Amino acid sequence: MTAAEIAPAQTGGDIRVQGTRTTLTVVAGPPLYEVTHTLIQEYNRPVTFEESVTVYPRDWVDVTRSFPFGRRSYSHRGGRLEFS
Repeated sequence: MTAAEIAPAQTGGDIRVQGTRTTLTVVAGPPLYEVTHTLIQEYNRPVTFEESVTVYPRDWVDVTRSFPFGRRSYSHRGGRLEFS
C-alpha cells in the first residue's frame, strides 16, 4: 500500500497507511463489530471477538420508530473509535 491509502467505506471502517503506521477508524455501529468486519474484508484473515455484557444504560440507544405504545427497541450506542 502507498501512503494515505484508504479502504473503501463499505467495509465498515477506514484504514489509512502512512509509512509504517496504520490507523483504523470506525464511526458507526457497534465499534468492535465494525473493526472486526473491516479487518476480515481488507485482509481476508479470520478474526473473532466477544462483546462484553453491557450494563451501563448510556451504552444503549432507543431506536424505536414513532410507536406511541408497545415495546421499545434498543441498539448499542455507536461512535468514533480510532487506533493505530
